[in-house]
This record gives sequence, structure tokens and C-alpha cells, in this order.
Amino acid sequence: MIDARLDRGLQPERTTLSRVRTAAALAVLGGLFIRYGPIEVGIMLAVCAGAMLAAAPHRHRRLREQFERGRLRADWWWNVFLLAAVLVAAGAMPVLSGAR
Repeated sequence: MIDARLDRGLQPERTTLSRVRTAAALAVLGGLFIRYGPIEVGIMLAVCAGAMLAAAPHRHRRLREQFERGRLRADWWWNVFLLAAVLVAAGAMPVLSGAR
């Protein structure tokens, strides 16, 4: 647990914005894979980005409520999900760059 009273700023908004930017980057990368690389990887990244974008408003509400109560809980599942998407993208990147 993190003591949210130490950060009086816009922590929930910053977190949500960073997650939306990450999802947008995965969507762009997925589009590149759909266009130039293995379509399966592109579709998987696009689905991951869509799931992240769909979860962002709900997560933002929860984060804001926790912040108002003064205690935040870390979301380990979000980090694992993002790590899996990045590892798949990194593994398929040589195909996208042309090194087969």
C-alpha cells in the first residue's frame, strides 16, 4: 500500500494518462505489424491495446476513490499484462525490421 497523502497532486490523472499513452503506442505498433509483419502479432497487440483502453475509465475511478481515502493499492495484474504484450512485440520485432 502507498500512502496517497504524500502526493497532493493529480496522481490518478497522471496514471490514467500514462496508461492511455501506452495503449496508444501498442495500438500503433499493432497497426505496423498488421501492415508489415505477422498479422497475428498485430491483432494480438491491437486487442491488448483495446483491453487497456476499455479498462482505463474503470481503473481511473477506482484509483481516484482510493486516492481520496488516502490509500492506494498497486495493480500487479496490469504490469503483468503490459509485460506480456511488450515481450510479444519485442520477440516479433526482428520480423518487422526485416531481419529474418
